Amino acid sequence: MLPTTNWLDALWNENDNFSYIADDNAPPGPDASVGPQDAVSVFGSPAHAPSVGITPASWSSEETATGEYYVDGLPGRLPRSRKRKRDPAAHSDSVTQARSPEWQTTSSAVAYGRMPILNKTHEVISQMIKASFTQPAASPSYLASGGSIPAKETLERSLHAYWRSFNLILPVSHLETERTLERPIVTLARCSLGENYTPASSERSGSLHEHVSQLLSHSGDSLVSGEGASALCQARLLNHIGCLYGRDSKLRDTAMKDHQTLRQIYDHFATNYKTLQPLTSSESPRWETWVTQETCIRLAYGAWLLDAMKASHYCVRPQLSLEDAWLPLPCSERLWEAKSSGEWQNILALEQSPPSLNIAIQELLIEKRVPRERGEFARVLIIHGLYHRIWEVSRYFSNPLSAWAPVAQRQQRSDALLEEPVWLPAVPEFAKWQNASCDAIDVLHWQANATIGQARGLEHPTVLHLHFARVVLLTPLEQIVKVAKHQAGVHSVELSTYELDKGLIQRWAVQHPYKARLAAIHAGVLFWHVRRHSIDAFYEVPALALSALVLWAFGTFAASVNSAQPVRIPNQLPDATHRPPSDDEDEKSCSIILLDRPTDDELVQQFIRAGHKMQAHISGIGDLYSAKGPSRVLSHASRLLASLDSWNSAKIWLDILGPLSEAPLPSVHQ
Repeated sequence: MLPTTNWLDALWNENDNFSYIADDNAPPGPDASVGPQDAVSVFGSPAHAPSVGITPASWSSEETATGEYYVDGLPGRLPRSRKRKRDPAAHSDSVTQARSPEWQTTSSAVAYGRMPILNKTHEVISQMIKASFTQPAASPSYLASGGSIPAKETLERSLHAYWRSFNLILPVSHLETERTLERPIVTLARCSLGENYTPASSERSGSLHEHVSQLLSHSGDSLVSGEGASALCQARLLNHIGCLYGRDSKLRDTAMKDHQTLRQIYDHFATNYKTLQPLTSSESPRWETWVTQETCIRLAYGAWLLDAMKASHYCVRPQLSLEDAWLPLPCSERLWEAKSSGEWQNILALEQSPPSLNIAIQELLIEKRVPRERGEFARVLIIHGLYHRIWEVSRYFSNPLSAWAPVAQRQQRSDALLEEPVWLPAVPEFAKWQNASCDAIDVLHWQANATIGQARGLEHPTVLHLHFARVVLLTPLEQIVKVAKHQAGVHSVELSTYELDKGLIQRWAVQHPYKARLAAIHAGVLFWHVRRHSIDAFYEVPALALSALVLWAFGTFAASVNSAQPVRIPNQLPDATHRPPSDDEDEKSCSIILLDRPTDDELVQQFIRAGHKMQAHISGIGDLYSAKGPSRVLSHASRLLASLDSWNSAKIWLDILGPLSEAPLPSVHQ
């Protein structure tokens, strides 16, 4: 249900100035007003990490220091809360060019209609399922499932739900040209995803995914011989999502161990795009030809995006990288959703060809701007492109040789190199890249606030990605998950590894507090977004669960900083001791912040600089710094996760958060 009042009501006045009109050249917007297993963490390990060059985390002289951007290297940046005169003409134009509002009714307002499926297509699906049970390679669990064939009416409801809900979350299929195509394996894969958005979907969705998985495992034989390579690759992509984010643990484990499928899907559609006849400026392009090219782009980037999400949600090494991101970005939603060739021609004449993902990231980082017509799918790709960039930088600077300047003289290795593993926040170049990434996300968030304003406070799905980006970019997420699993008794590790990971998290909270507080703010506001604006997307559950774990870690380890005694971290030089500022250093400011509410940017920047002197409240929990705050945030997150039941994927996270909320907090080094 949407709220009856929203946080933008006070800002919207047709006779007054309006702060959220989109402006390509506007400075970055408010932060919240509105490393992986086998991968390199955004942070190094605390073991033997050098403290040289690590400045005290919260000296009072830094609390009021701000720059225009985070990349200026100061604790915070200037708040972006200035008013601008409202240009009625510009406002009208910006609303006209607003991105697709389809997401406004994606979740709760889904009507359980039916998308017609040809009798012939349903017969082929039935025959394929029957034949799959006769294959010698069929697993015992699959054979035991029975082999019941879904009724045509059931599949039609699921297919309607796919187009009505899922295709808006990952828009890789073109409704106007694909609804009449007879591709049974793709139709069944779409139905398996759409089933998550229909009543009583808990078991039926898993059964459909199992059917698709079994059929795809026989892609080389007569079961699906008439489908074609592109249809099989598209079905693999859709099925991989359902297996990876569904409730069936066996299918999820299989998808987690599959390190080739997404690479193969990306390569197939990227190659198809390259071999298609390019459209020249001198010819009048045909709608059908353009749709084929754009579909290749979207399916390739769909595989690329899923690979990045898998890496960030499950702490595994991505199989694709920015080197693969040479395809043009997907077009805007209004061009993709054109209902006819004539409408498409009119919109196409007004738009410029999008650059590649790599070029778009370069423009964002260097020029600090994003063209207003850039679509939401493209923006989500850019956000995940920034993940890849910070992962690349992390891997580079995690090698001690990266900080060494070659010289002719012989040197002792122990004297010339930083000790391993490297504590990345101590590396100035890494800190600059982390700050630049924050500035880039702020640019995107500024324009997202414009879209929120045009929708009268309704937050679109990109906003969740913007909040979660700060969680990924600014926290030792892999170590937090490992410590949480160990503390909850879900997955034990060696005591030495546990202590090292715990020490790194505490070091992050104490010595890197500005970024830790910024991450905590966005983790909290992500709760707000999911409570008020959920669209039942497959990525909402892991994003919420990981945000809860970040808040738990922050509340556990940052709380110790509020004590009156200096805090010392093991393996730390004396000059890196944190001391709380004296009372006469306090600035006249608010003493409380609501972490799970969109907040004025000035208050956000105050919390980043001086959050150790404030109370960090969350609705129904109280102060996160309190003794029971970390445990309560886990219980609150568990209740919220249980309400996100479309994908039935919350159990793996509830099995961590539940026991962790009842376990004693990890010990904190004083």
